[in-house]
Amino acid sequence: MRSAVDSSAIVSASIYFDESTIGSIINKNGYFTIKITTATTNPLVISSLGYETLILEPSTLKKDQKFVFYLTESTEQLGAVLLETDPWSRNKKLTEFKKEFLGKTKNAERCTILNEEVLQLRYSRSRQN
Repeated sequence: MRSAVDSSAIVSASIYFDESTIGSIINKNGYFTIKITTATTNPLVISSLGYETLILEPSTLKKDQKFVFYLTESTEQLGAVLLETDPWSRNKKLTEFKKEFLGKTKNAERCTILNEEVLQLRYSRSRQN
């Protein structure tokens, strides 16, 4: 398994037959072994983070044949990331959550959330929520 850019080994790339438990990982030298049988009908998938996935139909694979595959780098553009501090304390967020989730009635005041520690509460000033 090699990079199409510079022919370097793509270490730890995955190679497997789709919808099966038959697979392998590319070693530090770019080599792998995977068993191909005449009963193999699922496509062979070769993938690694940062590269385009290669899918080969089993009819193109021959038993005991040596292959060299080259993966092309994939380019993905991420959207803008906005980082902002959370000005609210956990207690303030929890109080607001209870008010909105449980309500403001006498019955709501008697309610207890038994697992408050698992709640993940965030306040976003830009969205005001």
